[in-house]
Amino acid sequence: MSVLRTKMPKYLKQLAAVYERKKDSTRHGLIANGRWELREGVDFDNYNESTGHSLVLFAPMEALAEIEPDDLTILSNAIQADIQRISTAQNEHVHDVLLEAEDENDPEYQGATPFSDKPTVNPDHVSIWKPGLARIFISHRDGEKARVQNLADALEGYGMSCFVAHETIPADEEWQKVIEDGLDTMELMVAVVTDDFHDSVYCMQEVGYALGRGVPVISLKVGKKDPRGFISKKQAQKGSLDNPIKAAKDLFPTIGDRLRRLERLNDILVNSFCGAQDWSDARSRFERLKSHVEKLTQEQVSKIVAAFAKNDQLYRAAYLVNHHRRLIKYLDSATDGSWVIKDRKLVDQNTKGGYDDLDDDVPF
Repeated sequence: MSVLRTKMPKYLKQLAAVYERKKDSTRHGLIANGRWELREGVDFDNYNESTGHSLVLFAPMEALAEIEPDDLTILSNAIQADIQRISTAQNEHVHDVLLEAEDENDPEYQGATPFSDKPTVNPDHVSIWKPGLARIFISHRDGEKARVQNLADALEGYGMSCFVAHETIPADEEWQKVIEDGLDTMELMVAVVTDDFHDSVYCMQEVGYALGRGVPVISLKVGKKDPRGFISKKQAQKGSLDNPIKAAKDLFPTIGDRLRRLERLNDILVNSFCGAQDWSDARSRFERLKSHVEKLTQEQVSKIVAAFAKNDQLYRAAYLVNHHRRLIKYLDSATDGSWVIKDRKLVDQNTKGGYDDLDDDVPF
């Protein structure tokens, strides 16, 4: 292990403190809200006999989207120069700083080191989330929890696993710890802004937690008062909790846009389709999948093949497999393949064995 790697946490904390003192929120956020990784030995300076490493800073997509591409280069060079000024590592240097968006599917991001000393919570170990779905934390007032739960149930059909405080928490778990784990692992927050929303200390803390982590916050205005504070800078989405199915349908395009920036939407829609609960559910989830995902990866296709073999709600759904051949036509288009149904298997005649291995990790 390089000496620079062992010293990097100290250097990054020092820089974050300097940027915070200077009120440079952009540079501070790029360091403090993400993770870092060192790609060792990318360069060697013969003159100084020094080995160069690339420092990769993984920052929230929302934070990077606010910065123009040319400015990203300027910021990268500035951070690299600042680290070099404070570094005392002998015969090692930071060759460059690379700014990349957080991506849970990226193996390098998965192994990256969080800036915070707080241990990273693995979303798969948090009982409130359903595997494979988007992790949506819904912040709301206590009096709305029943109606918010109805909204959460409707959003599940769109591939969203929603946390509703006290409704979602298992009876034998410490509620405050579960809420903190939910805040640490959420991918997006929906703030249900009632007229008394801002009177709640907990709601304000939850929103602040999300903004501090760089997590997207969508304000769903169901009262007469507009959002206040930091979330007021973005237009709130008007809605109602009286019809949760309509509310979920209206919210999905906004949530989908944010998740698409996180490069998560396609996987979520595939997982949602694979977990269809009945034939009608299979139809609606298939239409959403077809409308939003034009091309499928091999991993996504393998999930669909495995789910079709195991889930009767897909295999026996007439809408998918009748003479219109909707599922087959979609797979042909999304994979450039030639698909057929043999017995209970989806088979691509253009691929020998490529999708025959059923994936046991089907999300239902």
